[in-house]
Amino acid sequence: RPKLQLYKKLYAKGTDPSLKCPAGYEAAICNAHSYWWHMLENKVDDKGIISNDKDCTIPNCNEGNWCDVSLVCKIMEDLDAYALAVCPDCEGYTCGEDFECQMIDADDDEM
Repeated sequence: RPKLQLYKKLYAKGTDPSLKCPAGYEAAICNAHSYWWHMLENKVDDKGIISNDKDCTIPNCNEGNWCDVSLVCKIMEDLDAYALAVCPDCEGYTCGEDFECQMIDADDDEM
């Protein structure tokens, strides 16, 4: 059976680089870089990090003054949340042998 990667690293470069973690993964760290530091002003901290509560993107760069972003994503620790993010319905979801996939709505009181 395939093993899931604990971390995934993504990279984008250009005039408006932007990245998002794939389903089932959460942002661990987003770094931005440009040789033209003024392109990053008010968008990153002093180490070039974009806070995880913001999109991993650097808008308004240009062909002559490009920017890049790299994003490290970590697999979700909550396996139920992971399954819901990756397989929001039974379509394409493979259950274990002798199990049947049934999507249910759970109330907070039931959990």
